[in-house]
Amino acid sequence: MNIIDSPYILSLDHEAYLPNEEYYHSMKDDYTTKYDDSTPPPPRQHKIKGGRSSKSFKNCGICGGVAKGFHFNSRGKVCDSCTAYFRRAVVHKRSFKCRFNENCQINTATRNSCRSCRMRACLAFGMNPNAVQPHHDPIGPVGPRQNTTYNSRPYQDQTPQQEYEYQQVYVQEASLSPCYSLQNQPSSSEISTPDKSRFFENAITYYKRKTEQRRLINCYGNFRKCFTDEPPEFRKIKYGEHIQPQCFRVDIGTFIMFLSDIKAFEGFSDEDRTLLLRNICIFSHFVEKHYLSMKYGGLAKQHLIYPDFTYVDLSDLDKVEIWSRTGKNIENQEEKELLSTATGPDEPNFDNVKRALLYAVKNSYNIITKAMIEYEMTDAEYIALLLIMLYNTDLPGISKDAIKLCQEKRNMVFKEWMEYYHRIGEPNSIAKIGNITLLLSVIKDSCAEVASGFHMIRVFKIFDYDKLLEELYL
Repeated sequence: MNIIDSPYILSLDHEAYLPNEEYYHSMKDDYTTKYDDSTPPPPRQHKIKGGRSSKSFKNCGICGGVAKGFHFNSRGKVCDSCTAYFRRAVVHKRSFKCRFNENCQINTATRNSCRSCRMRACLAFGMNPNAVQPHHDPIGPVGPRQNTTYNSRPYQDQTPQQEYEYQQVYVQEASLSPCYSLQNQPSSSEISTPDKSRFFENAITYYKRKTEQRRLINCYGNFRKCFTDEPPEFRKIKYGEHIQPQCFRVDIGTFIMFLSDIKAFEGFSDEDRTLLLRNICIFSHFVEKHYLSMKYGGLAKQHLIYPDFTYVDLSDLDKVEIWSRTGKNIENQEEKELLSTATGPDEPNFDNVKRALLYAVKNSYNIITKAMIEYEMTDAEYIALLLIMLYNTDLPGISKDAIKLCQEKRNMVFKEWMEYYHRIGEPNSIAKIGNITLLLSVIKDSCAEVASGFHMIRVFKIFDYDKLLEELYL
């Protein structure tokens, strides 16, 4: 008697035994093919009372692949691939975000292209996260699971609030891309996939990636720090060393990549794009060092921190060293001799010029950094400042079409800025937006002083600088 025909098996009313029917028939087919030349008859179909027929759900109900059985309380049979994917996503608490409109087609060819829509399809097919057990080792479970109640109803029946709660459960470990994620890497997993439909939040995400790029570029040869969130050790430099020839353009290059990622100049002509780029490069170069000084606690020590993790100590202006192309900075002996013969008794005394320059730097540093601390500034507020200044309608020479487009983009920034505060539950959203907007006037005045300081450096030749700065300030 075939084991499937056993009265004991036929009396069971549980779907967990259904997959075994195909297994025993496959064993019978293999045995007949191996020891009998005749063609074996097709396997018999047995329908268990109260259960499902083995003919139903031949294909996976999620991706259409070869179905193997019922898993995690699914309404029909699913394939091994979708089963393993669902188990990994639940056990590791992964979160995925769709790059498009959350309606991607899931089949055997595209199931790995969008993990977010695949998870939604799993939930819609009845797969229950509560049915997934954590990984075990010989000692015991890897870690206790949170007693969180998951909604296993089809996705179409879930309310927006339930969908939001689902995202919160799995947001602990996000993916860098729709088809790849680094586990146990804080520096990578904390950076989520950008949402193209939200320009403001998209800019925040890409700014975090830009910060990560800088950290990796300036890790100073320490490979251990490449795989952590730990920034490089801050290195003290002389004032002006951060913009020495060939150095400043590295920072400009990463910044332009950031603007390209967020499609900041979409719709602008080449002439208007150039004007906007020059303006925002000056603003970014000035404001970001104050924001980083606030972020890394530089104000208490009067350390002006630059994006490449270097700093200038402004605590005592008399002790601040100015970088210049003197013999100490030149390795070529011929250049040293040429420079020594070029100096003479008419060379100006830079003490007064140096003091005036550094005093203006320190004054604006304290005013702006203290205001940022008082307003509890984060990446969101910095990006808001950046985008508002980017779409400046008062730039000389900008076209009327560009002015209209800048106004539209500014309105979009303020709208999405407020929506962002609403989503994160910021209680003082209106006050924060007002304070950051007021800070713009102070920053504009300080930027004008920076331009005067650059002309002072250029005229008196205080130190050599990257010639790219002349295209920004002249």
